[in-house]
Formats: sequence, structure tokens, C-alpha cells
Amino acid sequence: RIGSIFLIQCVALMRVLLVVIAMCHWNACIFWLVGLPRSLFTELMAEEEQIAYEQSPHWTTIWRSHGMELEPWRWIDRGLTECYIFSFYWTLGVMRTMPAEVTPVNLPERIFVLIFMFFALSAFAISVSLITQAFFKISDRRRAFNEELAAVRLHLQKTKVDDPVQARVKTYLKHLFERRRISAKESNLMGMLPDNLKQQVKRCQVKVYLQKLSRFNDFSRPAIRELCNIVETFDLMPGDAVTVAGQLAEAAWVLVTGRIQVIDETLHFDEHGGEVVPTLQFPSVVDEECLDSAETMTSASTTLATESSEVFRIDKVKFLSIMALEDQRSQRPSNQYIDQRPSKAQEDNADDVGSRISRTAAGSLDNVVNTAAVVSAS
Repeated sequence: RIGSIFLIQCVALMRVLLVVIAMCHWNACIFWLVGLPRSLFTELMAEEEQIAYEQSPHWTTIWRSHGMELEPWRWIDRGLTECYIFSFYWTLGVMRTMPAEVTPVNLPERIFVLIFMFFALSAFAISVSLITQAFFKISDRRRAFNEELAAVRLHLQKTKVDDPVQARVKTYLKHLFERRRISAKESNLMGMLPDNLKQQVKRCQVKVYLQKLSRFNDFSRPAIRELCNIVETFDLMPGDAVTVAGQLAEAAWVLVTGRIQVIDETLHFDEHGGEVVPTLQFPSVVDEECLDSAETMTSASTTLATESSEVFRIDKVKFLSIMALEDQRSQRPSNQYIDQRPSKAQEDNADDVGSRISRTAAGSLDNVVNTAAVVSAS
């Protein structure tokens, strides 16, 4: 149910890292066992072989020193935590190159390291490839869009398009990108859905924003479904007018993304006659009042989009027709489907028809068809 590409790629990245950690952990444990004079592996040997193996040199029993004046030490005498951390570090180093701190000193250790290096050669290459892919896929969509936008910008500059027009083109394309209208991988699969399922998806997406309407809770489910079908989507650029004060209000507008601001050009004064700066208003629904009545109404204020915005337009005529149907449905008597039992004459007629069909069932197929046609016509 994860819907974020960023989260999906982060999970993929963490999965690869966990696989690398698991490989380093198990190889570190095995490498430590191989380096011990006595371990689970030596228990499989004969007694003479065990004695000979214990007397042979091991990487854990070789004396080491960090300097001439420092006391020598062996890995087998170190603490378990320190030995595990070193084995883990050594394993990770073998996946890239051969660490110089410890080298195999007997045949079993060399064979084990040789086998692991062949495995690590491919495992490390695959892990690095998966990590690189997961990292680049996080920003792959943005990178592809930036490349295409750069091509558009170059085209506009070569064709001598005015700078204000160029700015609006780039702003509009960025808006479409943010709304996943372009450079969206899901568009191909969503386009394969049947029309009925596409309508269901659209209704679910639209219904979320129609809840901003004050009368939304009064609508029935059929009315909401029909209302979602009449919604139109519009994209507005900064400075585009949504409504103009005094003009005929033919629809209501519902804000989806962006910002719409009410432009108040009238002067306001306080009680002392001083001019007052009006409070900025950013409505989410504009001209909703025109949906309350069939009477002609005008917009009360001018509203402009202050940034790239997406809005839903609800046509007044279509909305009122839906509400008229809704009123008709609400005025139906609640018992119109109750007590619909057939009358005595209808029951007798049905019994007569059933008896005639049953009598002809033993006849030929043509007789059955003809009888059924006669009964249907009667």
C-alpha cells in the first residue's frame, strides 16, 4: 500500500544493504571458526588429523605487534566483540580488495578465502548495481523532466518567444508535472482500465474535494455520483481570473491545489475615518451561493489565482438538474415497494400459464417454442 516512489526506493535500498550485512555477518562467523585450532569443523576430523591441525599455524594464533616496543598479542586472546567487529570488517574488505591486517596462513584458510572471493566478486558487483539503481530511481522522474524542460526552454529561446510567455509555459509544465499529468509512469497502466473503472476512480478522486461544499453532507450517494460526473477540471496560472465581480455566476469553483485570493478594490475606513487595509482572503470554494437557487446571480467579488492552481468547476444548470432529480427521489412514498403481492386473478392466470407450459414440456421442441410464444403474446 506504499504510494511513495521515494519510500519504495528507500525500502529497496535498505533491503540490499541488509543483504550485504547478512553476508558479512555469516562470513565473519565462518572465517573466525576456520581460524580457530578447534572448532565445529575440526570435530569431523580423525583424532590424529585434529592434533596435526591444532599444531599448524592459524591466523588467530599468530603473534602480532603494532610496534617494536609494544607487547605482542594474538587474535584468539582478544575479546569476542572485538574479534567479531574485526571479522566483519575483514569480510567487507575482501568484497572490495584483500585487507592487509590478516592473511590466510594454512591450506583450509586459503581455500575458504578463495571460495569466498569468487562469491564476493559477483555478490559485491550485484549489490553495488542494485544500490546505484535504487539511489538514482529516487530522483529519476525529476531528472527526466528537467532534461525535457531544458529542451523546451532551448526551443523557446531559439524561436524568440517573449520572456513572459516563456515563464508561463515553464510554470504550466511544472504544474502539470507536480500534478502527475506528465512524466507519470502510472498513466500507461491507468489508461488500460475499462471506462467503468476509470469513472469509479475519478469519482473517488473528485469526491474528496467536493466535501468542501457546505451542502455535501445533504447529498445522497446517487447525487454525489452524478455530481462527480459533471465536474470539470481547469488549470490556472498565476494572475488568471476565476471570477469577476458583477459578472454572471454560472458555476461554482472548488480549489484542488494552489491558492485563490479575493481581490478587494474597495476602500475600507475605521471609525475615525482612517483607511484600513482589508484582510487577505483565500477561499477554497468560490461562488457556491449560485448553486442555492435558480435565480440569476452575479459574482460578489473578483478572485485570482496567485500561483499555479487546479480547480473543479461545477456548472450551475447541471447541478440544479441533479438537485431536481434528488428532490423527486426524496418525495417518493417510502412504502411504494411494500405490499406488492399479486392479486387473486393474477395468481390464477400465472397458475394457468404454468400448467399450459408444463403440459407441453413433454412435446417436441417446436411445440414448446410455439406454446411459449402464444403464452407470451396472451
